[in-house]
Amino acid sequence: MREDDKKPFPATTLASTPASHRAIKVIAQTALPDGIRRWLRVRRDDWRAARRLRRCVRFTDVFIVGHPKSGNTWLAYMLAILLRKDKRDRITLKNLNLYVPFTQFTHREDSALEQYGDLPDPRIFRNEVPQHPHLYPRVLYLVRDPRAVLVSFYHHVRVEKGDTAMTLADFVREYLARGAKFIPDYADHTRWDRQVLAWTERARRGDRVMIVRYEDMVADRRGGLERVAAFARIPYGEEDLAAAVYRGDFSAMQRIEDEHGFEFFSPAQARRGRFVRRGNPDGWKDELDPALAEGIVRAFAPAMRAAGYLP
Repeated sequence: MREDDKKPFPATTLASTPASHRAIKVIAQTALPDGIRRWLRVRRDDWRAARRLRRCVRFTDVFIVGHPKSGNTWLAYMLAILLRKDKRDRITLKNLNLYVPFTQFTHREDSALEQYGDLPDPRIFRNEVPQHPHLYPRVLYLVRDPRAVLVSFYHHVRVEKGDTAMTLADFVREYLARGAKFIPDYADHTRWDRQVLAWTERARRGDRVMIVRYEDMVADRRGGLERVAAFARIPYGEEDLAAAVYRGDFSAMQRIEDEHGFEFFSPAQARRGRFVRRGNPDGWKDELDPALAEGIVRAFAPAMRAAGYLP
């Protein structure tokens, strides 16, 4: 075990000891207003969930985190090929969840991790809405220019929900005003700028967080994968890397999606459009009105500077 693996997980920020847990339980049973008692019960349940998750997490686990449409699935697909040394095209965009599972679609993260106890190390998980990220041993945080994110997110929601009434302009304005709260099934996702600022700050202060810029991966897919694999401690050979790089090409992924489908799209959704759409880092310039683009920059300027999208 390496020296940095011997470091204990950080303590939870609230109710992190059995004594404080017992105190919350006693207080919650006293004659307090219902709102306060409910809040205390949530804190108690949150502490219990964190304790269970701590038992499920391995020191070798790696979590991919990022706002939707930041390249999370793309990176997970290439890492799955690299990790499983898949030279026979067994891993597709349809069965990817078997190899790099999403953990946010269950009520509790610990329940999700318990399902994958048989996965070999290092296990890689995806979670766009982490509940206890301070317990993640290593995090690959994906970040992408928010102008491209919102354009891609808009098209994804249209395909997923079948909503053809909302325009791109309306979508962007709603997102800037409310985050993703107006989108069914995405209401609990943190707004792009708040998420980026939180994770770049964690990386800055020395947590085990690697910031992976989408644009850098597009420019140098091979070099980016090498750096990510080193951080995640994934052993691989030259042929494994070549296969992951080749199959991570967007046109190759579109062919895979056309042949096998996408893991979370029904046949009806697949008829409305693709999950892998363009992948062009500057594609937003063709679709986004300059005034809307400037509005995104004004709203997200601090986070865009932190992520290197503004000087």
